[in-house]
Amino acid sequence: MQTNLFPLLTQTDLEFDLKETQELFSRIKEVCPKHFHFYHLGEVRLCPILQNRDRSHDQILMYQLTGEKSGAFILSIPSDLDLSIYLEMGNIILGKLTTALTNSMGLDLMFSPPQVISSKQSALLSDLMQKKGIDMSYDFLNQTQGETFDAFLRFSRTVEIGNA
Repeated sequence: MQTNLFPLLTQTDLEFDLKETQELFSRIKEVCPKHFHFYHLGEVRLCPILQNRDRSHDQILMYQLTGEKSGAFILSIPSDLDLSIYLEMGNIILGKLTTALTNSMGLDLMFSPPQVISSKQSALLSDLMQKKGIDMSYDFLNQTQGETFDAFLRFSRTVEIGNA
């Protein structure tokens, strides 16, 4: 079982200065939300990513990042879960993350409302997923059960998925 909560992809994408990218990734690791209460519904906790989890039938949500850095925050949610809960959860995680990066590094970052990615559009994400980034998993624990979902943060000069 892997215990690294933040596996980094290989540093092959040269769009950003390596030192700047390493500093950004280090800061993300420090400020990434690790635990928070999700209204009256339960709590959310960062957990080790499950590399072998089958994501082929997951629902995919994407938030575009703009500002001094651009990219995408992608949630991969098991298809049998209530999408509306995870739309809000993604807003909270990304809001906490962008606020912390703004406060700690002075970065001007904004994010779009979430977009549900269709199966046709998801094929276009494969290029984006090859970019440098950070992979995370979260457990959503409520009174009756726990569910794991994944979050992927990728930086790229442009992120365009289009409509399908």
